Amino acid sequence: MDHPLTRLVALDTETTGFSNSDKIVEIACIEIINGEIGSSFHRYVNPIIEIPDRAFDVHGLSEEFLNDKPKFKAVADDLLGFIGGSTLVIHNASYDLRMINNELKSIGYPALNNEAICTLKSAKKSMKELVESKSLDSLCDYFEIDTSKRITHGALVDTELLADLFIIMDQKGYL
Repeated sequence: MDHPLTRLVALDTETTGFSNSDKIVEIACIEIINGEIGSSFHRYVNPIIEIPDRAFDVHGLSEEFLNDKPKFKAVADDLLGFIGGSTLVIHNASYDLRMINNELKSIGYPALNNEAICTLKSAKKSMKELVESKSLDSLCDYFEIDTSKRITHGALVDTELLADLFIIMDQKGYL
């Protein structure tokens, strides 16, 4: 895939759940510049709501841990500054963008309108017969990306895996 921009931003969030009333508890971004990993942005976020057990079981972030972390409003400008006008690389882009845009709306900011490349959507389209599941884990396994540093789902480690996955999918023509 030819990219008109030389800087892309891989992004992932961890949340309190899947509904529009749920909140972000962790957000991470890693820049990809000309196919190379660049700098990163990472913040834990105090969601100000209870974290359901099912969400805790996924990411392991407790209310106690997040209690002294900044609220989304306090990290929004830094996040938007890091992203800038870059094309975003997201595994399940519709979900993460919805969660970010819900948070932005709640603080009176406009929604992101960056272009986005969804590795999940790309894998479903171009790798139908190659792998049954198109989860980040399954695709990392298929491309032999080392996932040993991941103990629970975390936005930073998942974004690192996503950036590696994107580079390989791009090189192999799966985007």
